Amino acid sequence: MMVEEREWGERRGEREEGREKSVERRGKREEGERRGEREEGERRGERKEGREKRGERRGGRKEGREKRGEKRGEREEGREKRGERRGERKEGREKRGERRGERKEGREKRGERRGEREEGLHILPRHATSPYVS
Repeated sequence: MMVEEREWGERRGEREEGREKSVERRGKREEGERRGEREEGERRGERKEGREKRGERRGGRKEGREKRGEKRGEREEGREKRGERRGERKEGREKRGERRGERKEGREKRGERRGEREEGLHILPRHATSPYVS
């Protein structure tokens, strides 16, 4: 009986030591966390990088300079500003005379290119030419 009690006592003692250890460790960890924490978005003596540097927001709309794709201290003048180019060839949409988000008209609507004319059945509207009618 005495041996068992002593064993229990020892075990209990070990357990308490273990518990004390964990309590000490827990306290230190909390202090460390407190010391290391800063308000979100607050920095001390660090350089801005990436999105923050460019002043972008996540999922927000672009405004002004950002919208036009300009960098800081960079300004376009006159002709460039109006989107005109000097001595360069037109390309793509500009060449075809298309506009963004507007309705097509005439030749553009019919899907023709300049100087190209279709003849015969192609002129008829689609519903007028049925493959089932001979």
